[in-house]
Amino acid sequence: MKRLMVIVLSLVVAMSMSVTAFADSITEEDAYNAVVLDSGVDPANVVLIESEFDDTSYEIEFIDSATGTDYSYEVMAASGNIVEKSVEFKVKKNTSKKKIGKKKARKIAANHSGISYKVVKKGKCKFEREHKQGKYEVKFRANGYKYDYEILAPNGKIKEYEWEMINKR
Repeated sequence: MKRLMVIVLSLVVAMSMSVTAFADSITEEDAYNAVVLDSGVDPANVVLIESEFDDTSYEIEFIDSATGTDYSYEVMAASGNIVEKSVEFKVKKNTSKKKIGKKKARKIAANHSGISYKVVKKGKCKFEREHKQGKYEVKFRANGYKYDYEILAPNGKIKEYEWEMINKR
């Protein structure tokens, strides 16, 4: 009888903890509102592509209909913290063979991310040509995040960037 009582009490405690954890987590609507606010996109221009929950976080992807820019986010359900952000700009193809150089590409990434150039230059920067378009891929880590930029070689425009919290949980 005591054993049964212990089991029942354990189940009740476990269930109340999971209900409490659920009650403390944000809703999908909260996560959506947070990422739209973070993006700076006018809510009237947001075209939702996907929104799903995967046990611990919401993954939300949308397009800014005014610019064609694609946004992708991961938001922790328990805290509401954005732990991953990816932005891909719609840019015109530029097949020029001109190059801004690795140093300039790193400076662009540093300026955009708000991370010092000294930190960014310790990361990786490589030039590659894809579909006749030259780009620099700049990767670095700082303050518990990893950053990844694609910068067009001819003009220094950011084609895509992503940052992700290294230890999400």
